[in-house]
Formats: sequence, C-alpha cells, structure tokens
Amino acid sequence: MEKTKSYFANLRSSVTSNLFSRRGFLLLALSLAALCAHSQTTLTGSVVSDENDEAVPFANITLFLLPDTSTVSRYAITDLQGAFGVEKMAAGEYLCHVSYVGYATLTDTIRVAPGEAALTRRYRLRADARLIGEVVVTGSKQTASTGKQSYLITELEKKGKANAFEMLGALPNIVIDPLQQSVTSASGGSVKILINGLSNETTDLLALQPDDIVRIEHYEVPPTRYVNYESVINVITRPRTTGWTLSFGLDHALTTGFGNDWLNFSFFKGKHQFALNYSLNYRDYSNRQYDRLYEYDFHDARYLNTRDGRDKFGYDYHDIDFAYIYQTDKTVFRAKFTPIYVGQHSDGNQDISLWRDEELERREAVNWRRSKEFNPVVDLYFQHSFSDKDQLALNLVGTGFATTNKYRNQERETTTDDLRLNEDVVEDNRKYSLIGEAWYSRKWNERHTLNVGYQMETYRMNSKVDNTFGNNKYNTNFMQNYVYAEMVGNAGKWGYILSLGLVRKHTESVTNNYGNWLFRPSLTLQYALAKGQYLRLQFTRQNFEPAISSLSDNKTYVTDEIISTGNPDLRNQLRNHVQLTYGLSVSPWLNFQLRPFFSYTQSPINSYYSYSADENKIVIRSENGTYYQNYGSRYSVTLTPIKGERLTVSLSGNGGAIWQRVKSPTIGTVSYFYAPFYGSVNIVYDKWSLTGFAQLATATLNGSYRSTYENNSRLSLGYNTKKWSARASVYFLGAPSKYHTYSIAESLVRMDTRTRIYDNKSMFTLGFSLFLSKGKTYQTKKAVLENSDTDSGSFY
Repeated sequence: MEKTKSYFANLRSSVTSNLFSRRGFLLLALSLAALCAHSQTTLTGSVVSDENDEAVPFANITLFLLPDTSTVSRYAITDLQGAFGVEKMAAGEYLCHVSYVGYATLTDTIRVAPGEAALTRRYRLRADARLIGEVVVTGSKQTASTGKQSYLITELEKKGKANAFEMLGALPNIVIDPLQQSVTSASGGSVKILINGLSNETTDLLALQPDDIVRIEHYEVPPTRYVNYESVINVITRPRTTGWTLSFGLDHALTTGFGNDWLNFSFFKGKHQFALNYSLNYRDYSNRQYDRLYEYDFHDARYLNTRDGRDKFGYDYHDIDFAYIYQTDKTVFRAKFTPIYVGQHSDGNQDISLWRDEELERREAVNWRRSKEFNPVVDLYFQHSFSDKDQLALNLVGTGFATTNKYRNQERETTTDDLRLNEDVVEDNRKYSLIGEAWYSRKWNERHTLNVGYQMETYRMNSKVDNTFGNNKYNTNFMQNYVYAEMVGNAGKWGYILSLGLVRKHTESVTNNYGNWLFRPSLTLQYALAKGQYLRLQFTRQNFEPAISSLSDNKTYVTDEIISTGNPDLRNQLRNHVQLTYGLSVSPWLNFQLRPFFSYTQSPINSYYSYSADENKIVIRSENGTYYQNYGSRYSVTLTPIKGERLTVSLSGNGGAIWQRVKSPTIGTVSYFYAPFYGSVNIVYDKWSLTGFAQLATATLNGSYRSTYENNSRLSLGYNTKKWSARASVYFLGAPSKYHTYSIAESLVRMDTRTRIYDNKSMFTLGFSLFLSKGKTYQTKKAVLENSDTDSGSFY
C-alpha cells in the first residue's frame, strides 16, 4: 500500500511541473501506459442452479487465456454459498468453463479491458438429464429427482463422522454394518457403491474423509445399466489433489480374533492417477455352538436326529486393487487389476443322538473344512464425450475363479467306536467369465435424454468333485445378450424413466441345454406435491438366474437318510414388482418415506424336502415353484430433534409389515407374515460421536425354512479430527450373535437349528484411522458403466 501511494505522489508531481511541455506530455502518456500495464482485475461471482436458484457449492471455475486453451490460466472453486473469486487477471480475453458433476458445463468468454478493476458474473448451471433431471421437492440441502435423492453435505453434517462409509448410515432405507463393512438396503437388497460414478468397494469409502465429500446421490430407482441392484449410491467428492494421498485404518477386537484393516495410496500428476488399495478382513473364533434337530418318517419308521456341536472357525479375506486412470475434459480411461484371495477353515465336533422309533444310538462326530479361493479381475473402462449432447462408454471385465474346497465328516458309534459315516469331499472349481458393455447417450433437449446399450455376458465353469457318491466332473456354460433403451426426462413437476430391455439367455448344464427370450420393461413416474413431498409409482420386470452351484448334480450327506443335491434342470425366475412411494422432507428435522408394494414372481427358486425313489433317500434340492407373492409396506423415518453447531441428535428407523405367500408342487400353498425393524440413534457433540444400532430378530420365509435376522446391536464412541479418528465399539450387547432357522409346518422334514457365536458376545473393538495428503486440486470425470461377476460357483 505504501509503495502504491508513493507511486501516485511522484506521478502527480511530474504532471504539475511538465503539464504544458512536450516532454511533460510524453512522460504523462508513458506513466499512464505503465499504470494500465501493471493493473490487475478481480473476477467475482456466483454459480446457481437454473431450476431453483440454489447455490452450487464446489463448482469448478477454469479460465484459459485465449488463444491458448491447452493451459489453465486461473482456477477457482465456489464456496458453500456458490460464490467464487479470481484475482490478478491481466488484460486480455479468457475462455471460462463452469462445471460441476450432474450439470452441463457452461462456457463463457470474458474480456478484461486495460485498467478494469473488477468484473462480476452470475452463472446458472443446467442439470444434465443424462443423470436424471432434478425436480425440487425439499429444502435447500436436499433435492429429489425421478428415483434419485441428492444430499448436499454441510460442515455440520460432517461432524462426528470418520469417513464416507459412516455417512451413508444417515440415508433413508440404507443400513451399514461396520462389523462386516457392508452396505445394504433396509430390505436386505444389494447396493451398488460408486465414487464420482466409478465402481468402488466399502474400503474406498473408508479411505474417503467427510471433508472430501460434496454430496451423496441415492438412486432408489437404479438406472437400467444397474438393473441387478436394488439401489445405487454415488458419492460426489471435491476435486482430487495433484500430489498424493495416503490413508490407513485398523479395527481390532481385544479378546478374540477379529480385525478389519485397510490401506489406500493414490498419486496424481496432471491427467494421470495411480492408486493402490488393500484390505484385510479376518476372523478366528473358537466358540461357536449349535443345536440341530431333524425329525421325519422314512420307510415306516419315525426318526429323530439331534446334534449338539461346537467348532472353531475363521477366514481371511485379502483384496488388492491396482488402478490407473487417465482423463481429459472429454475422455476418461481406467484400467484396474484386482486379485482377491479368500481362505476359510473350521474344526468341530458333535454329540449325536439317533432315535429310530424307540431304538437309540449315540454317536460322536468330528468334522473339518478348508477352502481357498483366488479371484483375479481385470476391468477396463473408456468414456468419451463427443459434445454436450453425445456420450459413449465402453466397459470390459474379465474374471477368474480358482476354488478348492475340502471337507471331512466322520461319525462313530460312542460305545463301540465303529465308523458309521465317513464323508470325504474334495471340490475343485475353475470359472472364467467375460462381461462387455457399450452405452451411448443422446440428449435430445433440455429435459429429455435417450440412453441405449448392449451388454454381453458369458462364462464357463469346470468342476471336479470327489466324494462318497463318486468322482464327478461337470461343465456349465452360460451366454447372455442384453439390449436396452432408456428414456429419461421431466416436465414441470413430473418426472419419468421409461426403459425397455430384451434378453437372450442360453445355458448348458449337466443334463440340460436350453435358451429363452425375456422382455424387461420398467416405468417410473414421479410427481412433486407441495414443497418437501412427492409421489413415485414404479413398475419393474426382472429375471434372476439360479446360482451355478444349484445347477450342479453334487451330493452331500445331511443325515444317514437325507442328502442335499443340486438341480441341473432349474430355470430362471421372473419377477414383476409394483411400488408406490410417498416421500416427505421437512429440512432439517424430518425425512419420511412410506412404500407400499406388491411383487409377483413366476417360477421362484426354493429348496424343499422330497422322497427320491432313485436315491432311496429323502432329498433336499432347489426347484422352480408355481409363484411367490410378496406384498405389504415398508417405511423409513429420520428425526433430528436437536441440530446445532455443537450438539446434534438424530433418531432413525426402518421397518414394515410384509406378507409372503408361495405355491409349490412339493408343499402346496403357504403364507407367513413378518414385521422387520431397524433402529439407530446418533449423537454428535463437537468432535465426539455416540452411535447406537439394534434390529428386531424377526423371521422370514425361505423355501422349506423360516430364518430370523441376526440380533445385530452395537454401540460406538468416536473422536474425529481432520487427519485422524479413533473408535471404541461394542457389538452384540449382552448376548452372543444368534441365528435360528426352522422348517415350516408343511415340510416333509422338521428341522430346527440354533447357532450362537460366543466369541462376539459384547465384543469390544478399538479402531484408528489416519489421513495424509499433499498437493493441489483438479476434477475427476464421472463414469457411467460398471460390471462385475461375484458367483464363484462353490457348492460346499
């Protein structure tokens, strides 16, 4: 400032003494030119959505000094109010790009005149209909579109959360399980996890700090390309850093063998990104106890088989992920290699009582199991934007499975030590699969977009099984071609998604060779009611293939008179689903959804007991039934009675009232009712957080059985800073984890199994995570295709 004042004082003196002389006039002109040459302009402004004038935080402002558009001259990011500022702009002409994930990029030409002190701009971004154009139905922090909820993550909402995984627990109809590091829907359905549109696992969410998150998109109606998932979650982050990031986390039990560990390292340079992820999940429990009962009639005799058992079991799951990403403004390429190794073991013994009418025989059993699985995956992805209206994406995924299972079960008569049952099983599976997909998007206008795609999936399974029933070899081949088209758009308060798909499937199993055509239509209509409310009507038609293991003819003993076997004649099941959703949001205090639904499945696949004359045994195997009806209503509610800068308290619950009805040639028609419920409480005070979770152990119908939910309960106390976090947690409060499965009254065999894992009774764990980074920022590009194969085909 003092230097500037001195400059103007000297200039004024020179003008006074030489004003009417030629020399003075020349000096004045040169001085004014020098002043203009050294002046610098400041550009300020704001970025808002053109639909509702809401601020767009963390939008990217990129300036190129024309005519050179290959080098960035200035760069800025909007704040939470959508404001930005760019200083020290020299005179000239600039090309300005304003961009943000979910919006079409806006281009502006800015001319900075010599001596101009300040410029102001207000940019209005238009929602990209390819991502399902938004219809605002809630407050300023949450918006909803046709089948999609968008949550802007504020600084207040980041408090008390250690990572992105924990933040997903606040979404309606979503349940996170820190013990298994899993994310599911409240109904138990699978959820696809994306980060900036790219497929990721929960390990990647654990490595993502809350400060890195801008918003979370929850697709309650998945786009057609994710037809096999119940919902899709896309976590949108701040621009990536140029430099490197390093993070790791540990979570261990103090009294038993439990651990969830992970490591993430990423390096960025210009258009290139290299990443390494590693996660290790292991268990080594020594006290799992179970009671099992089988009661049945066989050859005019009444049998009762009771077993009291205990075993040690565990596993270690290693997931390594190497990724390279190259991106420009219009193109992104990703190559990912993921070798996965899983090892499992168990060693147990049983006391067995066998009643044949009034005759009793006592046995002692010893059993053990060892399994190894190696699963390498190569994933190649390419995306290119030809213009603001046209986009192409390609995805190719190659997967391999090498699985070895070894199982032994020996039963000896207690008093004589005679060997009554000796079952040795060795299973070797080799599976190779290839999935390819091409996707093209054409934006017709501001509100409507057409997406078309083609997907091919093929696999070959070779299996060898050596057991009591002989040495068997079998192959299974599968080919699927899927063509689909999807129209997405909105008009006023209405939004829609219309998709049509045609599938050709061909399967070759041990005894069967068949192909069929399937039609997959779906329609979603959404209407915005008063502010904060909407109605959504959804119809979907999906088919589900039987698992590869179900198509084998493998056999294994259950009791002396009962065997379990596969069924090579299984066909796919076809489900039609209709759901009406009412949503209400009163920000920030209330978020509520009510979802009545009706689902009808043709040829449902379930397992039942039946007598086999060929085997002279009772056999349990999967079969295609007549129909399966599932109807009722689900709800989710989140209440936040206290929400302040220092203290926030929120309560949430997910539940429902559901009827199940199934008809099968084996058991006839049966109906059951259940009422699931999940509840949680979350308290945040400054950097501290306290979270509690519990679920009701209700029973659901599954073939010949009804099975209860796990008695999952936990309490966690955490402390979070910008760079590190710590957690102390207690799982299964006051009781071991419990699992109860029992047969329905119509079943040929009465079976009842109760299992308890005493190792995790009130299991206490300590967790710690650290986040380090260095560098500048740039924007990552969003992907639109992700595929994977997770069925290893293991029978045992």
